[in-house]
Parts: sequence; structure tokens; C-alpha cells
Amino acid sequence: MPIVRLVAEVPLRESLKTVRFSSMGTILNLLEKVLKDYQNKLKKHYTVISENQIRLRFL
Repeated sequence: MPIVRLVAEVPLRESLKTVRFSSMGTILNLLEKVLKDYQNKLKKHYTVISENQIRLRFL
């Protein structure tokens, strides 16, 4: 099973977070939750780095 990396850049103490997931379903569920949580607070941008990496930038 492929490993999916989520790299999220957020304005917190640590500016870069890398998290590993066991399945694409897991990362999609997390992305849905994160975007829903922030939809009214922050602009959302994401970049597909490779087939198993997505970079999120909250501005």
C-alpha cells in the first residue's frame, strides 16, 4: 500500500509539518476536514508535489 505524505504549512510554532498516512482515503478525509474547518477563516491553496505528496498553504 502506498504511503501518502501531507506537507502542511501553517502559521504556528512549527511552520512545516509532515505527516504520513496509510491510504489515500485517510488523506482525503483529513483534507476534507481541514478545508471545512478553515473555509471561513483562511484562503486555501494546495499544490500537488508528486503523485503522493500534497502541499497545503494557509494564507
